[in-house]
Amino acid sequence: MELQPPIISLEHIRKVFGGVVVANDDVCISARKGSIHAIIGENGAGKSTIMNILYGLLQPDSGKIVLKGQEVKIISPSHGIQHGLGMVTQHTTMIPALTVLENIILGAEPGKFGIIDKAKAIEKLQPICTDLSIDIPLNKQCEAISVAALQKAEIVKTIYRGAEMLILDEPTATLSPAEAASLFSLLKKLVSQGSTVIFITHKMSEVMDHSDDVTVIRAGRTVGQFKTADTSPPELVQLMVGNEKELTLYTHTGLSYSEPPTETAVCVSNLITSAKSGSRALKVSDLRVGKGEIVGIAGVDGSGQRELAMAIAGLIPIEAGEVTIAGNDVSLFSPAQRIALGLGYVHENRQTEGLVLDFNIADNLLLGREDFAACGGGRLLNRTLINELGNRAVTENHIRAKNGLTRTGSLSGGNQQKVVIARALSGNPKLIIAMQPTRGLDAEAIQFVYTLFEKSIVAGAGMLLFSLDLDEILTLSDRVAVLFEGKIQGVLDRKDASIESIGALMVGGAV
Repeated sequence: MELQPPIISLEHIRKVFGGVVVANDDVCISARKGSIHAIIGENGAGKSTIMNILYGLLQPDSGKIVLKGQEVKIISPSHGIQHGLGMVTQHTTMIPALTVLENIILGAEPGKFGIIDKAKAIEKLQPICTDLSIDIPLNKQCEAISVAALQKAEIVKTIYRGAEMLILDEPTATLSPAEAASLFSLLKKLVSQGSTVIFITHKMSEVMDHSDDVTVIRAGRTVGQFKTADTSPPELVQLMVGNEKELTLYTHTGLSYSEPPTETAVCVSNLITSAKSGSRALKVSDLRVGKGEIVGIAGVDGSGQRELAMAIAGLIPIEAGEVTIAGNDVSLFSPAQRIALGLGYVHENRQTEGLVLDFNIADNLLLGREDFAACGGGRLLNRTLINELGNRAVTENHIRAKNGLTRTGSLSGGNQQKVVIARALSGNPKLIIAMQPTRGLDAEAIQFVYTLFEKSIVAGAGMLLFSLDLDEILTLSDRVAVLFEGKIQGVLDRKDASIESIGALMVGGAV
């Protein structure tokens, strides 16, 4: 397509890790000044790698970067900042124990003789926040604010450092629809003031609704770049997955009942937890998931989804109430005991909670199951069997790795997520708790994960699906429970659930 002279140009970038893994083979991207440019592709296509090269976190093996018409070599993030680049990564870089203000100015603190002048920092920040209509609690610790507020603080941090070209990796992966809409309004305001935004996404609606241009990367190569208005989702998806593939969209048939099934996978009664370290207190009187049923848990981020999932899994203590899994009272059981009774758990944050990145795939699949007889019974692990299970999981779950001995930290984010899901679904679970299960997955991988869930449900498992993606909630759920400020605001049958009805309950209203 014809473009005005680009402000950012990546030309024939190649990057190989360890002399074996080709992350970028021939990537070319041109981004116009004052535009929003989307980057899409399957998991492991090389999207994050190319953005890390642009920002200076990685160095290319060949190819060149041109900024504002001049070829540059960006040797580090600080060098990238000097060139006017700013990056907001998929997982926040904010230090939880520091305040929002301290995080924003970290490394660029105004002051003299080692004394930080916070008043001067606030004086510089206030016009930025006012101009962009951003309201963030500067004096609150980052661990006590929402993910959406952290996302905005990350953007303010880049602007504070003089960024005029902004890179965002999966910026809405942890946001509710309303929060995502607010973020894109902010990005469009930045663009109207002359900034350039490049963002990685797996959500086709975001590409079509918010980008001016789009680049498709497949297997480390640029396979297409278009003005967004000149293309379509089917064309983009076909480029992402390759002409030899046809993407089949999953459809959950759902259960036909007037009342939930009497045989329960999990039952929560009069559950109470207290608020600690910025967490949400819970008061859930009754929540049931039947055998063979998917119940979606919706709510604005911070409404108690994380705490409810962790309480059921035994990861946080409860003050009162009862939790049963497959008819067994597990209120005082450890997480390992609950796993032994049939709990499969998909962690919300694969990198900090779900995986040990220095372990290989097989060893990560073993976590929480070390005492299982199939693995050797605890004292003497059956390494041959464990490695075989790892190899089988790689094949059956379409994990892009050589075998089960591949270091998990070397995988792309989407393939790491597949490892977490493979572990949760192993051993015919009776209850699956899935926290943001498809976050960071491409369109094809999402459909594949849905089919894996369906197999477990058909086999008799029940599922609690915690997701900020209401489309995902509506696609998979038989019923939808909506959390608001730690309480269940309402429960909707599949036939009554819609974006509008769920949205009303999410903000404390009624249907």
